[in-house]
Amino acid sequence: MNLTVELAAPHRMKRILSKTFTRFISMIFRANMG
Repeated sequence: MNLTVELAAPHRMKRILSKTFTRFISMIFRANMG
């Protein structure tokens, strides 16, 4: 059970990180455009 959690955690973190990163990039992009 612990192994499953350890394997699933990085995947979720990656998804959250990529989501935040995309939002961050779009924010900067919009600021530069406007």
